[in-house]
Amino acid sequence: MDERIKEYEQLWSEGYTKFVPDLLEYTRNLENKAQELEEEIERTDNSLANAYMQYQKQYERVKELEKENLRYKKTLEFYADANNHGDSIEDFEYEPPIYHDNGGKARRALRGEST
Repeated sequence: MDERIKEYEQLWSEGYTKFVPDLLEYTRNLENKAQELEEEIERTDNSLANAYMQYQKQYERVKELEKENLRYKKTLEFYADANNHGDSIEDFEYEPPIYHDNGGKARRALRGEST
């Protein structure tokens, strides 16, 4: 318990009443401090709510970028695969896949479509 309150209780028990105005002022100060703390709690709650909303947005964006990165990676792997190329058409029993693609995989990946 606050030392000042203990002091007032002691004075009250001894019959002193001159301290009442001080006690009222002290009580008002405590009420003001309580109001300030409640306002600070509300501001903190609002800040936390806003931060959480921003976190959720960023998390979703990261997930989108991970999917996009995977599409690009698969497309690059297709073009980087030596089995899809050849020095000449004679290297294959049939035309290599890259000859038929004409960059289609890359364009689909850039549009966000499955490759």
